[in-house]
Amino acid sequence: MSLLGAGVVLMTVTNMLPGLPLGLSPPLLVVSIGCCLSGPALMLWSAATSRGTPGN
Repeated sequence: MSLLGAGVVLMTVTNMLPGLPLGLSPPLLVVSIGCCLSGPALMLWSAATSRGTPGN
């Protein structure tokens, strides 16, 4: 959930601050997309691996 939140915050910062240097905006966008994609993927992976453990 933290990665997903970080991705949303980075997207908001990228869109709301028009004065960002041109060299900083694309890397922030790439990082925010990566966070938004990896957050749910890690949550699904964690849920899938915890189902197979004994005692649950």
